[in-house]
Amino acid sequence: MSQKTVVTLQGYDANNAEHENCSVDSDYPILGVLYGQDPPHFGIVEYTFPTISPTLVVEIEHNLGYVPATLVGVVVNLYAEVLGYDGKSISFLPLTAAGVGGSYEISSKTDSKYIYINYTQAPPGLDCILKGQTYQFKYYIFTRELKRKLT
Repeated sequence: MSQKTVVTLQGYDANNAEHENCSVDSDYPILGVLYGQDPPHFGIVEYTFPTISPTLVVEIEHNLGYVPATLVGVVVNLYAEVLGYDGKSISFLPLTAAGVGGSYEISSKTDSKYIYINYTQAPPGLDCILKGQTYQFKYYIFTRELKRKLT
């Protein structure tokens, strides 16, 4: 008898649940984030917006040779000024917001070599709405294989 790990969604019995009713099933491959890679498959990159509006903000190289699943977010201070709370939160891309002088969007796309973080604003113009502001982008690159290190 083989053993396996199963965590089901609420209301399903782990002894006989179909895979689509499980949040974890060790018999089914899951997305993994590789550790110790160069470049790393997760991390935080900082970007300070220039005076002139950019289109490409950041390129993150992964060189996997295929288009992996990715998740990119912006690390933001949560209610820092209003409540005096210094906690941080992540808003996953795309992020659309209104700023002084217009609106903007920060989005990401991935190809077989890079994750691209892009910026667009309306109305388009030379002056960047976010000029001088430094944003932190947290990213994860999920791979086809999950390599586990048991301790």
